[in-house]
Amino acid sequence: MRTLQTILLLGICSMAATACSSETEGKELDPNGASSGDDTDDIDDDGPDGDDVDDDGDGFTEVQGDCDDQNAEVYPGAAEYCNNLDDDCDGEIDDPSSLADGQGSTAWADDDGDGFGYGPTVLACEFSEGYADNDLDCDDTEATANPDGTEENFNGIDEDCDGQDYLLEACIEEAMAMTAVQMENGGDGIALADFVEEYDLVVNVPVIGTTTFEDAGFGRVENQLALIRDGGYLINESGNDYVVSFETTLAYNDNADKFLLTVGVEESWWIYNIPLTSWTIGDVLTTLMEPLPGELPDNWDGTFSCYGYVDATPTDFDGTMELAINESRGTVTATVALESNVTQFTDGDATLSSLEGGQCSNDIITAITGYFGIGDTYEFLNENLVLVGKQLVFTYETTLAENIDAACSKQD
Repeated sequence: MRTLQTILLLGICSMAATACSSETEGKELDPNGASSGDDTDDIDDDGPDGDDVDDDGDGFTEVQGDCDDQNAEVYPGAAEYCNNLDDDCDGEIDDPSSLADGQGSTAWADDDGDGFGYGPTVLACEFSEGYADNDLDCDDTEATANPDGTEENFNGIDEDCDGQDYLLEACIEEAMAMTAVQMENGGDGIALADFVEEYDLVVNVPVIGTTTFEDAGFGRVENQLALIRDGGYLINESGNDYVVSFETTLAYNDNADKFLLTVGVEESWWIYNIPLTSWTIGDVLTTLMEPLPGELPDNWDGTFSCYGYVDATPTDFDGTMELAINESRGTVTATVALESNVTQFTDGDATLSSLEGGQCSNDIITAITGYFGIGDTYEFLNENLVLVGKQLVFTYETTLAENIDAACSKQD
């Protein structure tokens, strides 16, 4: 009996020892028998290494290259679809080189990323990076060069893909606008050259038949100014030839800056005695003038002067521009040829005043100019207006040509 009890006790102790040994396995014991460490181990949901678990069941783990282990359709070697995803995990979204059958549409490489392609066709998707749906790029190494580009003249890049390294429409418009502003001078007009034209005139004195005296009279207009008001322009292109039109309002001096109109008889002729008479030419003209309205100056010497200006009148300048383009040098030279359609002054347009103030007698001026064979006052003024038109044409031509060269040629 005692032997059986002994055997049972030994068995119980043996089992207890085994349990204790299992419970403390892997733990260090301190001298007092206590174990170190926590009572429980940290356990990863995916096991010992989560990246090495195929979460989506597509046969690939992250360790094996699955770039989206939550999508069973995405894994290395998968077919690429147009879905804005990297289906085959090669680092490229919608990679044209590995598209599934039936995927993609015709596209071209867009190396500079400007939205325009170039070169041979490929099949690509909407989101395929580096591709475009057209082959309109003329330089796929320059993002600024494409059909929507803005041309910069003569910089070695054909920005708008028109086959030329220049675009003249914009710069010519700039030059035309600049010219109009310069000629108009901000609305105040620009004073052009002072035209002084003196005429040697024939004096027709009705004495003894139709006696005439060559170069006896003179007429001149001094301090003439051509003022441009409200300058504008039009332009039509035909190749390298351009039809231009300047529409302006021309003022012939103004109230602030009047011209000086002078008509009269040369002094030597004024005192000249008419043959077979005791009269001088001065006596004859004085007698003829006295009945006319207005007063002759005291001690009149055969010269009559008035200040004056003419109301602003519409004026057109029409012509052409021909451009010479040197692409290698980057220069544009314009030959401008304009014609003036200056409106003629008519009765009532001119305002005349005497040197001392008040009204200048247009009747006297007309009578004198009539005796001198130059018609009335307006005819004489219109003779000078022709000179104004010529100067305006010259100024427009030279100014516009200079502005075209500045606006269109290559800038250093």
